[in-house]
Parts: sequence; C-alpha cells; structure tokens
Amino acid sequence: MATRKQNRRAVLWVIPLMIALAAATLIAGAGRQAIPAETRWASSGHADETAEAFLHWGPIDGNPLEDPCTVQAGCARCHSGYGFMGFVGESLPPGILENQVGLVDCTACHNDLATALDSVVFPSGVEITGLGPETRCLQCHQGRESTVSVNQRITDSGVIDFDEPNSALGFRNVHYYATGATLYAGAAMGGYQYDGKMYDVKFAHFEGIDTCVDCYDPPNSHSVPSAMTPVLIPSSPSKIFMTPAWKVRRWITMVMAMPPKAFSMKSTP
Repeated sequence: MATRKQNRRAVLWVIPLMIALAAATLIAGAGRQAIPAETRWASSGHADETAEAFLHWGPIDGNPLEDPCTVQAGCARCHSGYGFMGFVGESLPPGILENQVGLVDCTACHNDLATALDSVVFPSGVEITGLGPETRCLQCHQGRESTVSVNQRITDSGVIDFDEPNSALGFRNVHYYATGATLYAGAAMGGYQYDGKMYDVKFAHFEGIDTCVDCYDPPNSHSVPSAMTPVLIPSSPSKIFMTPAWKVRRWITMVMAMPPKAFSMKSTP
C-alpha cells in the first residue's frame, strides 16, 4: 500500500509533467494533427519503444534530424510509422526520412490516404478488395511467405526427387504473426496449399466479430489485452524537461488511464 509520502510524491510529479506537456504543445503543436484515442495507442505494441520491432535498427529516442537510424526499404513500411506514411503517399514532416526508425503512431494509420485504403495485396500476389478499416492492419500483419514463394524456392533449388533430402531447401519463416493471412486463409494462400485440394477462403469468427478492428479496436487498444505495465517516472523534475515531447505525452496518457492500484512508484535512472 502506498504511503502518504509516496502519494504526495506522485501528485508532485504529475504537476511538472502537465507543465512540460503544455510547453511541448506550445512549441511543437502548431499544425500537429489531433490524435483521437491516444490513451489506447499508448498501451499498444505500436507504441512500445522497447520492442525489437523498432530497436533492431537502432534507438528511436535520439535526435532523428541529426543522427537518424534507418530501416531497410523492404522493412520500413511496417517497422516505421514514417515508412507506412510513405507507403500510402502521405507527406512526411520536414527533414524526416521515409525509412527512418520511428514508432507507428496514430497519424501513421489515421491520415486521409491511409483511411481511404480498401484493398490489400498479400505476399502470394492475391489482392483482397472491398475491405474496411481493417485494410490498414492487413498491409503489415500478413507475413512475408506464401504458397507462391515456397513453390518458387523449390523451383529455384532444382529439386527433382521430392523424397530425397536437399540442402538447397530449408525452413521458410513466414515472419512473426501472420494474422491477416490466417484470417483470409485459402484466399491469401499464406500457408502452403497443395494442388487439387480445397481450402476455406476465410477463417470465419462470429457474427458481428469478423474483422481485425472488431477484436483489436476499443476497448482492446490495438492489442490483445494484457497486464498493465507500470509507468516509469523520471527521477528528478529536471529530467522531465529534457524528455522528448512524445514521451511526456505517453506518461500523461498512460497515468490518466491507469487505476490507482496499478500506479508504480518505480523511477527511471
């Protein structure tokens, strides 16, 4: 149970955080698009600054204009919010590279060009059309292999006898959770499909719950619900004002969303 001193400390931290947020908004807020549901985004994987999905290419909290870390062109679309914005044709902030490391924030997927998407091309080359908001999810959550890529690898290896081991062949990693390919099953051909066999074209769920957003949108924060992660608070007021504005907003939105019993007094070094 938190002591009176800890509760007082928590209140004292919130005040400078709010001041810092206001200052950051005044300095950088001109022209910034209003972001709805930012609290939900802050608890999602898209906002996880510790995730290998972002850190694999370098830090994301440095000064991107002075020392940008970049992602390979073939990966940037899904491993950088800037990359996804470039993919849909949205304008990037001045000086920002399309393949620069960055979180997938709200503006990456909730801009006019992204919301207008209504079709997706899977790694098999199959295009699914007539989709809704889930189109944005499916652009990335689809894997990177398919029946087509496996068959191509077999052809390129020159295999003749399929009953004999061949060192030219190996495991083809579909790449993380290919949920979109799983949802569109036989239509997307995300798993291997044999000639002459029939495959269900879509993995049906329940009536009214049959798209990505039906399960992962509010109240589930674009993520499968999990235990609340403690908020790490700066160890001194001076560090608050040296903190990037986006991180200050993260603290504010997460603290506001947390129940009192989940509040952690842990501090960053």
